[in-house]
Amino acid sequence: MEKMENGSFRKDLFYRLSVHNIQIPPLRKRKEDIPLLTDYFLRESAKKLNKKTPTPTKELYCMLGTYSFPGNVRELRSIIYDAVSQHKSKVMSLNFISEIISKNIKDSVSAEINNEACLNYFHDYDNLPSIKDTEEQLIQEALIRSKGNQSIAAKMLGISRQTLNKKLKKHIAENK
Repeated sequence: MEKMENGSFRKDLFYRLSVHNIQIPPLRKRKEDIPLLTDYFLRESAKKLNKKTPTPTKELYCMLGTYSFPGNVRELRSIIYDAVSQHKSKVMSLNFISEIISKNIKDSVSAEINNEACLNYFHDYDNLPSIKDTEEQLIQEALIRSKGNQSIAAKMLGISRQTLNKKLKKHIAENK
């Protein structure tokens, strides 16, 4: 408005543009864009850092797809830039990105707890689910979110892949 008042921006152009609003959903609502954006940011970061563009793995896209990106596309760009700056081999390592995502999730949870905005997931239940049932549901949800990748599902659950594998075998045996 200030620029229109001092004559540096045309009023008629402002009013023409103001009727055309574009709503772009956040990245967490369009996970299908993650591989394309990741590839772009890998190339962009490598070019800025004078490095060869690392080759991404399928697990990279899957891992990024499990994260909600509260910082939206800028957060993805930052994560990829940081990962490329640490990168030393031909294939992109998942370790650095996994550490960043895990740290961001922990920081987010800590902030929610500190702000007393933490949800009570069982508030609406008359009877609490058993620990066994809850564990099975968490494992199934992690496997769905990780598209069946046990390594990523285990990281989401905060356990090792071997522990997840044992729990899956145990649940299969119990349900026979």
